[in-house]
Amino acid sequence: MVSDRVRGGKGCVPISQPGWLSIDAKTELPVWNTFDQTDSACATSRLVADLHAHAFDASNVLSGADHLKNKTVLIISDLEPTRRRLMGLCDILGGTRGAVDAAHPWGRALKHPGRGDGLTLGTYCYLPSQDLLLHQFPHGGLTSASSLEFTVKSVLPPFLSSLASQSPLETSPLIPPPRKSALPDLTVWSSYEADVRGWIRADAAQPAAANAIDAGGVKLAAERLNRWRESNVRILKALDGVLSSLGNSRNKGRALWQSGGYGDVDIDRLASSGSSSDIQPLPALSAALHSLLQQSGTTLARLSSFHGELEWKRISEQLSFPASGPAATLSEGPAAAAPGAGAGAADTEALQLARVTSERRKRESALWGEMILGALKG
Repeated sequence: MVSDRVRGGKGCVPISQPGWLSIDAKTELPVWNTFDQTDSACATSRLVADLHAHAFDASNVLSGADHLKNKTVLIISDLEPTRRRLMGLCDILGGTRGAVDAAHPWGRALKHPGRGDGLTLGTYCYLPSQDLLLHQFPHGGLTSASSLEFTVKSVLPPFLSSLASQSPLETSPLIPPPRKSALPDLTVWSSYEADVRGWIRADAAQPAAANAIDAGGVKLAAERLNRWRESNVRILKALDGVLSSLGNSRNKGRALWQSGGYGDVDIDRLASSGSSSDIQPLPALSAALHSLLQQSGTTLARLSSFHGELEWKRISEQLSFPASGPAATLSEGPAAAAPGAGAGAADTEALQLARVTSERRKRESALWGEMILGALKG
């Protein structure tokens, strides 16, 4: 569950409640249904489906989205799969996408020697109808926490300041208008895939620790998990300093730690080790996160901007099961070819598999977006 601190006492946030996934028959997009259907205002979360319908047909009435107006969401995460999800969500919502480099008005942080040389500042999706900006600020994992901490402290502040301080000469129909504040309305932090990738490289170079378990080709020892937790806290502490410096006594920002879930670590693609283990690294990382959040008096509890977990693990688990509704059915794979069907049947199978993969990724992007947009209400 998302904590009361995340909800912020502003009424029901359906996506934060236990529930199940259905598929809207008209848009074929996910809708989150809570188990408590007695309160109609808290029965469903369907922001993405409604925004999509409104974007492509203005006659569709859009309600329940006022909390999205003039908001900025900063997502600090592994490059993938977040970029894929963000771009997929942007296509679904009919938004404007863009990348920030040194030539972009927001790329001033890349023009100072020693402050992000050779980096890009990520990609964004902008929804003009809501004046809503979703920006991903990618990182390369926690293998070098000190380097990432430097980036957060030195590159992130001028980048965020540039969002709210464009000059008239820098305006363009292709660039979102200046934000109301350099302080994002919501900041989402996560680090999973790059960390697992680094562990795989390290395990290939040296023998595993005696107390390590084989988690789908990744050696997970207590020391490694503890270092991962400590590095996450170190970055969240640095992020808290940045957000607090941009806020004021009444508003020091809201930062959430996104738990790992469906699609966050494609261990088969990363490991390529032939491991047949059914154990996966994400459950161990999720347990490490939860145990940390449950400890009172920790550094996290003392951070003014930190508001707990963004529960992608709980929400995304529904993607592993068939969703309900008229538009819910997805084939589990290519249909069996008739004997002697030849290359034509193989091509058909490949096309069908590609379609199924595309639809699953679309639903993943939409449900991830539902979670992000719902969290803005907290």
